[in-house]
Amino acid sequence: MPYLHGPPGLQAHPVPQNARTTHSSGQSFEQLRQGSLQTGSLFEDVDFPANNTSLFYSERSQVPFEWKRPGEIVEKPEFILGGATRTDICQGELGDCWLLAAIASLTLNEKALARVVPQDQSFGPGYAGIFHFQFWQHSEWLDVVIDDRLPTFRGRLVFLHSADHTEFWSALLEKAYAKLNGSYEALKGGSTLEAMEDFTGGVAETFLTREAPQDFYTILGKALKRGSLLGCSMDRYSGCCLAFLIRLEAFGCWGTVSSPHLLLGLLALASPPLSPLTLQTGTHPHTGWLDFTDGASARAAF
Repeated sequence: MPYLHGPPGLQAHPVPQNARTTHSSGQSFEQLRQGSLQTGSLFEDVDFPANNTSLFYSERSQVPFEWKRPGEIVEKPEFILGGATRTDICQGELGDCWLLAAIASLTLNEKALARVVPQDQSFGPGYAGIFHFQFWQHSEWLDVVIDDRLPTFRGRLVFLHSADHTEFWSALLEKAYAKLNGSYEALKGGSTLEAMEDFTGGVAETFLTREAPQDFYTILGKALKRGSLLGCSMDRYSGCCLAFLIRLEAFGCWGTVSSPHLLLGLLALASPPLSPLTLQTGTHPHTGWLDFTDGASARAAF
């Protein structure tokens, strides 16, 4: 990550409100924002430019992407509209369902969300085309600054976007995470566990459901009470990346389902081992049953 700048050696563990500045200029988010406001120009991030080098490292663009700021896409953009929720997470043309699963799970923990998505930014007063997000890397919090130019095609966002097209926090978060990893292409294929660790600074633990301890559901319930991010995935279907984002409530569980086919829905754990699964495709819901005990590769992680 060449855009990370700081002294070598061990660093003091930062207090929650602090994060290390990572921009090559050495300036903080607020310093960069004030500089743009003083010059009357919108911020442009030289560390993650609006061109193909930020999109790909091994591929070539198959379509003519156009980078646009939210105000050029919609008339009245909003950073967060009505609170950040998992319905704000809609997958685009990028194989990063693992990241979307972690982001949707993050929205269920307000404290963790406020750490990753600082609330001191908007498209209102003080807007200067600059945003920032914070991630845990190598035992410290990093403050990742970006401009708000996003890749579009025919006037619509190409990658992660909100169900409400006037809301942009999720698309900007994906861009910041792409910058952290070097490019958007670097987000194709990954681990939800790693993203959750980057969002919390916590340590992940994995359970195979068919090998899980007898008190597995108790463990999940306690994890939720501690504020852990919970996720579940099944890879027994060839070629399918299925991610379940779970929120447990007294063994009742609510979450979302995402896949490359953009299936979205609700997962409700009633009583083990079966759970009713509702898949939402467009406006037509479909209900079925999912047995968590029959998948050799099914696993839950938190």
